[in-house]
Amino acid sequence: MKKVIIASILSTLLLTSCNQQIFDTTYKFDKAIIKISEEKTIEVNIQTWGDYENSDTIQITDINGKVYLTHYSNVILIKED
Repeated sequence: MKKVIIASILSTLLLTSCNQQIFDTTYKFDKAIIKISEEKTIEVNIQTWGDYENSDTIQITDINGKVYLTHYSNVILIKED
């Protein structure tokens, strides 16, 4: 019975759409490019970042402690190897 339950859970996870978030996962990013206005973008080194459940808002704190709160469409997060 346990094998059937585990198989059901695994098949559900594998067959879900790739665009659907199943688990809230934390990723590490090193830099962000933030659109400030139509003419201005800035690149910052990320100390911390966070998003809000059921929201399109992201908060980024740079290594100098400056906080940016903006919409996801205004940000590119970058992971350097």
